[in-house]
Amino acid sequence: LVISEEAGFDAEGLFQIAMENMKESVDELKVLSADVRKVNGKDCISAVVKTKTKGLPLIFHSYYFSGEKGSIQF
Repeated sequence: LVISEEAGFDAEGLFQIAMENMKESVDELKVLSADVRKVNGKDCISAVVKTKTKGLPLIFHSYYFSGEKGSIQF
């Protein structure tokens, strides 16, 4: 899943917004890890999140990047 937006935030702000949005749509949410990584010379947040929705456990490994030209989550 790729989500791109024209709005630019700092990467930490984008990650926090994504977690707040996810909390609203799942029964359980736990951030297993979140750290800053360099990808093509740019800082982005790599996060592993464990969720449960309708009894189905899921684990997501996602990257969050945001800059002056926009934001992307994948």
